[in-house]
Amino acid sequence: MKSSFTILLLAASFLLVSCEHFTFLEISDKVVDASCIRSSYPAAVVRGYLSTGMVDPNLKANIAALAAEGVMSNIYMNSCVKCGNASGQVDAIFNAINGARKSIGIYVFGDGWGKDKQANQKFLLELINSIKSHSALCFIITNKYQWENIIGEGLMELTMTPLFYVEIDHKDTCSDFKQFGCWIMAYAKKYESDKLVCGQKVGVVSSCIDDSNGMWGRLMGVHA
Repeated sequence: MKSSFTILLLAASFLLVSCEHFTFLEISDKVVDASCIRSSYPAAVVRGYLSTGMVDPNLKANIAALAAEGVMSNIYMNSCVKCGNASGQVDAIFNAINGARKSIGIYVFGDGWGKDKQANQKFLLELINSIKSHSALCFIITNKYQWENIIGEGLMELTMTPLFYVEIDHKDTCSDFKQFGCWIMAYAKKYESDKLVCGQKVGVVSSCIDDSNGMWGRLMGVHA
C-alpha cells in the first residue's frame, strides 16, 4: 500500500492539472526561455549531477528559472560509480538546491557505470537509499540493453520504483514497451533526445499511465 502511494506522489510532482496524458522535457543545458517552455510543457526534469562526479553548474539556476514561470521541475542524475560515495553524490544535489523537495531520476545508462555488475547494483541501491533518506522520491531511467549490461539480473526489490524507459524512436506511444528487469510496465518513455524546443535541444518524455480519475492532479503541492 505504501509503495503504491509512493508512485502516486511521484506522478503528482509532474502534473499541474489533471489530465489523461502528458509530456514533459528533459533538460541537460542551461534553460534558455522558461516562459516559452511553460506555453507548451507543464514540467521538466533538469540534470543535477554529471558522470564526471560533480553537481551540474546550471542546476540551481534552471530550477529557479522554471519555477519563476510556473513550470514544475524535478531532477535527474548521471552518477559516477568510479568516484565512489553514492550518498555524497546525492547529498551534493540536495545541498545545491538548499534541501528543496525534488524527485530524483537515476540514469542507468552509458558513462558513469563500471563493468562489475554487482558493484553497480550495490551503488544503485546506495543511491536510492540516500535519496529516500532525504524524504524524496526516486525513479530509474534506462532501457533493456543498458539495464542488462550495467545491472544484469536481480534487484527485484525495485519493482515498485517507477521506470522511465528510453527508446528514441520519435513516437509518442508506449505500445513498444517490453518487460525487462523487474518491471512489467513503465511509468514514462523518453522518445526524443535532441528536439529543438524554445531555442535549445532537449529530450521529450511522455507518460505511459493515464490519470483518468484525476488523482495525480489532486495530489499536486506535495513537492514544493
